[in-house]
Amino acid sequence: MQEEFSIEYVYDALRKERINANLQVVERDFFVNVSRFIKEQEDAIRKTQDIKEASKQEKQLESIKKVIRELYEKREAKIIQLALSDIKTNSNLNTSFLLNEEKEFYNIICENIKYFRNSVIENINKGIIPELKPRGQQKQEDIKLKTIRFLESLPKFIGTDLNIYGPFEKEYISNLPLEIANYLIKHNKAEGV
Repeated sequence: MQEEFSIEYVYDALRKERINANLQVVERDFFVNVSRFIKEQEDAIRKTQDIKEASKQEKQLESIKKVIRELYEKREAKIIQLALSDIKTNSNLNTSFLLNEEKEFYNIICENIKYFRNSVIENINKGIIPELKPRGQQKQEDIKLKTIRFLESLPKFIGTDLNIYGPFEKEYISNLPLEIANYLIKHNKAEGV
């Protein structure tokens, strides 16, 4: 049974993240529920007629936002450690417990660590001084594109090349870098044209 969302749930989630080394499981809609909660609190403050009460509520809301930020940063640090561990051991860790937004973050981190690690190690092993060139700075002619049709609407997202793509509407046709296009196709967000 899913626990009803409350600020106590956020405090409890933070407490668990603080005392446990591993990333803790939270409800699937955690970020959605947190953002709704914040909006509800802000709306309540705007409707409050009593200036003293509104000021008190604003202070409480700022305190809550600090807790949420700390919780996010603790989870973020653990996700970075998971990505590093996955790359070092080449173990393809089970990430089903990550929230959707966290999975995207995890995938981007893994891709970028692999890219830079391989670039440096491959050059060193060939006796070449490593030249670090972020993928977002590749020459346009070096980037292979693939034409895809979106099967659903997608908001803006950051690609593995650290460029921003989107938003895209359902049925929209676009040329995207091969790696990003293949990722979207694999996850049933788009199809090749």
